[in-house]
Amino acid sequence: RLTEFGFHSTALIYANFLNNVAATPYCILLDEIERTLVIVIRGSVTLEDLVTDLQFSAIELNRVGEIVGFDGRGKYCHRGMLTNSKWIYNDIHKQKIVSDVLRDGKNNPYRDYNLVITGHSLGGSCAAILTIMFKPMYPNVKCYAFCPPGCTLSMNLASECDDFITSFV
Repeated sequence: RLTEFGFHSTALIYANFLNNVAATPYCILLDEIERTLVIVIRGSVTLEDLVTDLQFSAIELNRVGEIVGFDGRGKYCHRGMLTNSKWIYNDIHKQKIVSDVLRDGKNNPYRDYNLVITGHSLGGSCAAILTIMFKPMYPNVKCYAFCPPGCTLSMNLASECDDFITSFV
């Protein structure tokens, strides 16, 4: 629980602090009052993050879409942010945290919880991309991206995500 910070109903259930050009620190929180599992992704802080930020060439999402279950043809995102988003996605699946917490079953008290992904700057971009990756498995996922770079998603992809990604600039 995060009671010492004033969050009496929120528990930190996982954190990964690995930071390099392909990995961004993040944590997973469980908020029992809001009935929400929250993935929080840290923004740019280190020189490694700057290297990620500068990998801004566009990359098509066709291969990622094939793997996670959406049509990524003709949809593009920031290359460096995608690399870090894929690392987070793979780590979450390896740890089985989201799938275990949100699994169906009448004995699971969290089965009806919402999934929210959020972050600032680099973290906001990764949150948006990660939300797109999680959408086929968790159709009600929402993203709140704070100050993501404008080059995060192609215009056509950003338009498709209006109903589940909210950016604050």
